[in-house]
Amino acid sequence: MLKLGFDFDPPAQTLKTSTWDKRLEELIAFKAENGNYDIPQNYSEVPGLFNWLKFQKQEYRRFLRGEKSSMTKERLQSLEAIDFDFFAPEQRPNLLSAMKKDKRLARKT
Repeated sequence: MLKLGFDFDPPAQTLKTSTWDKRLEELIAFKAENGNYDIPQNYSEVPGLFNWLKFQKQEYRRFLRGEKSSMTKERLQSLEAIDFDFFAPEQRPNLLSAMKKDKRLARKT
């Protein structure tokens, strides 16, 4: 397999990306089955999906504030491509007022 160029020790980032992509696929499948992205905290069919999604939302907020974040432009584009809404309806008014106060946030939307 070495002659074929197989890498037995892929970089850690590749593993993280493939795990992230797998979770994204699980999220897409959840929406296809349920019509939304409202994953219950105790969702047992895909353990960990609720926590992964919660983490993505946290990382998105960090990304918007310009803080260190695992959210990349590519990941953000992938989530936007599936029409994922990062904020619960009750959070949106606060986001809009924050955007009006903070020009950095207004430019990123």
